[in-house]
Amino acid sequence: MTTVHKSTSNNKIKLAIRGNLMVAEPITPDLLRVIDNVASFTYRYRDDRGRMQSEKQALYRICNDGSLELMAGLRKRVEDVLKSVQCKVEVKYIDPKIFSDQAAMHLLSQQDIDDLNTRPDQIDVIGLVVDSPEGFIVEAPTGWGKSFVVSKICRILPKINIAVLAPGVDIVKTLYKRIRNVIPDVGIIGGGNRLLKRVTVCTMQSVDLLAKHHWDLLLFDEAHRAGGAAISESLADVFTEAKCVGFTASPHGRTDGADKVVEALFGPIAYKVSYAQGVERGSVVPIQVHMYSVERGPQLTSTSSYRANLYGIWNNLLRNKLIAKKAMEALASSDDAQVLIMVETAEHAIVLKELLPDFEVVFATASKKKTVQRAWELGVKLKKGAMSSEYRDYLRRQFEKREIRAAIATGVWNTGVDFCQLTHLIRAEGLASKIRSIQTPGRLSRLADGKEMGILIDFDDKFNPTLKRRADERRREYCRLGWEIIDKSDASVASKYAWDHR
Repeated sequence: MTTVHKSTSNNKIKLAIRGNLMVAEPITPDLLRVIDNVASFTYRYRDDRGRMQSEKQALYRICNDGSLELMAGLRKRVEDVLKSVQCKVEVKYIDPKIFSDQAAMHLLSQQDIDDLNTRPDQIDVIGLVVDSPEGFIVEAPTGWGKSFVVSKICRILPKINIAVLAPGVDIVKTLYKRIRNVIPDVGIIGGGNRLLKRVTVCTMQSVDLLAKHHWDLLLFDEAHRAGGAAISESLADVFTEAKCVGFTASPHGRTDGADKVVEALFGPIAYKVSYAQGVERGSVVPIQVHMYSVERGPQLTSTSSYRANLYGIWNNLLRNKLIAKKAMEALASSDDAQVLIMVETAEHAIVLKELLPDFEVVFATASKKKTVQRAWELGVKLKKGAMSSEYRDYLRRQFEKREIRAAIATGVWNTGVDFCQLTHLIRAEGLASKIRSIQTPGRLSRLADGKEMGILIDFDDKFNPTLKRRADERRREYCRLGWEIIDKSDASVASKYAWDHR
C-alpha cells in the first residue's frame, strides 16, 4: 500500500500522456513524494554466489526542462494518490489512441459474429482496445480465447500498424497462423523469420527489429513476461507512441518483484475474467486437482533449495514411481485420455522416461553427460545434448493432433502450445511460482468436444519443510482460482517401495 503525507497545499498537477509516456509537471514536494512511492519498486535477484539481493529501482526520471517523465501505465495509480492528498489533477491525452473511426466491423464474417455473440466478454475486450485512449491489461484464464480476440482486432483495424508480441517462437508461430487465417498479409519476426508488415507477429526477444517502424498498437500475449529489465527497456523504446495492451492469466506474482514494471508498460487491469467466470460462460473447462500425499523422502539437514530439488524431487525414487503409477492410471482411464507430465529439468524428464518408456520426452538442452548418454540409450533424439526446435515442433504438432497421447516435458511446453484434448496434467516439478501455478495447469483448460473436465495431479511433499511450503503455496493458488481440490493417498505405492534416491 502506498503511504504519503496529507498535503496542506492546493497544488495542480498536469499529466500529459502521449502513447506510452507520461509527463508530470510542475515538480512539487507532493509530486515527488507520490512518484517516489508509486513509480519505484524493489528488484530481487541472485548474485554470482547465489545469494538473494534486492535494490530499489525507479521507473521515472526528471528532465532538463523541469518536468518529470514516467511510463503512462502508471497514470491511474499516480492520479489516485495525488487526489488522495488534495492535489488537483489535470489529465491531457496528446494524440489519444482511439480507433473508433477506423474500426471496420463489417470485415468480420458471420461465423466470427456468431462466435462473439456467444462470448460477450470478448466483445467487451475488443471494444476496449478500440475505444480506450490508453493501454491496459486483460486478465483472463489460459484457454479463454486471447488469440481469437487478437486476430479479430487485427481484422477490424485494417489501417492501423499493429505489433503482436509473445515470449517464444512456438507461441509466435501459433499466433501468426491464426492471424493469417483472417488477414493474408501478415509479417513474422523470430525463429529465423524477418518479414515486416503492417501487422507483424514477433518474439519479444526480437523486439528491437521493430524499432524503425511506427506502431499504433501493441498486443502482447503473456504480458507478465514483459517485466524483465532488458525486454521492458526495449518495449519502452520501441512502442513510445503506441497504445500497449497486455493479455495474461497471471498479471501478478513475478519472483523478481517487477510486477509494477508490467503495469507501467501496459496500465492497470481494465478487464478481468476469473476462472470461475470462464467456466460459467463456457469458455474454459473446470479443473479438478488431485493432491497426492508423499509422506516419505530424504531427511536433508541442509536447507539448500537445490539439494531439496536434487534429492527430494528429481531423484526421489518413491515420488517418481508414484508419478509414473498415476500417469499410467490416467492414460488407462479412457480411450480418449491424454497425459502430460511437466518437469523442471531434462534430468528429471529422463529419470521419468526410464519408468515410462512409452512416453515421449520434450526438452531443449541436457547439460549433464550422464543425462545425455541415458537419453540416447532410451531412444531420445538429441544432437550435442540438445533437442532441435524442428523436432520439438514435430512432437508438439503430434501431441496437438493426439497422435501422441503421453509426454514428459520441461517448461518449453509452458506456452505456445494448444492442447485442447489434454485431459490429465501431472505437475512433477514441485515448484511454487504463483505464475507457474496458473500458467502450467492452463494447458488443461481449453475446450474440446466431449471434454468435461481437466484433471491436475499434484503432490503434497510432506517429508521436507522446503517442499512442503511449496506444496502449500500451490494449494493456496488453486483455492484462489476456485479449483476443486481432492486430497488423495496411494498406500500401495507408499508401502511397497522404501525411499531411495540415485
